[in-house]
Amino acid sequence: MKRLTLCADDFGQSPEISSGILGLVECGRLQAVSCMTESPHWPAAAGHLLALDGGHEVGLHFNLTHPFNQPEKPVGRIMVSAWLRMIDPANIEKRFDEQWQAFTRAYGREPDYVDGHQHVHAFPVIREVVAARLKELAPRAWVRSLDVRVDSPKAGILAWASHGLTKVLASEGLATNRSFAGLRPYSPVFDFRKAFREWMGNSADGTLLMCHPGLESQDRTDPIAACRPLELAYLQSDQFSADSREMGVSWSPLDG
Repeated sequence: MKRLTLCADDFGQSPEISSGILGLVECGRLQAVSCMTESPHWPAAAGHLLALDGGHEVGLHFNLTHPFNQPEKPVGRIMVSAWLRMIDPANIEKRFDEQWQAFTRAYGREPDYVDGHQHVHAFPVIREVVAARLKELAPRAWVRSLDVRVDSPKAGILAWASHGLTKVLASEGLATNRSFAGLRPYSPVFDFRKAFREWMGNSADGTLLMCHPGLESQDRTDPIAACRPLELAYLQSDQFSADSREMGVSWSPLDG
């Protein structure tokens, strides 16, 4: 059997998202949970996650785009600014340290890994700051690689935007996942189960597969709110377990 890791993004962003993810952790469906620590809901959510003694890792979902206590910044604008090297690394370091400290205050320990909301951790300037800070703060932690199969325009853009990430991480001696999957169009009519079966079938051993589950919500700041319950329903289902067995997949933490 090949071993894959299922990671849920955006924990702490809202109570509905956190509740959906907690349910999946409780039934052993997740191996990694990525946390948004700028959210006012994070401290309470962290307490609930701490109460679940599961075989999962917990990471920092570094945020520069979602509007918690900062103005909303479109990821496309950040991506272009990063590639033009028009981003202030001192400000990135400040944001990273604040979010890191919010994690450790609420969770009582350092994160197991770091990734980025809308993959911002992979962009130039930002990735150098993240890698340098992580080497100093927690050199045994890993960072999400975006070594994705280019089979769509979105995957192509992400591959371009994150080119060089692996080299930066290696230069700092930081571990990472071997490959990455889970990119999808966020439409309520998207066939998530079909896509998930394809990801399981096509992914190599050691792949990190991201997901975005959550309960139904009317959160207007969440552009993918309508998609989250559909992911949650499948990942909670017996069909998910049956599909995993059919595809020869064993789910385990990245370092498991």
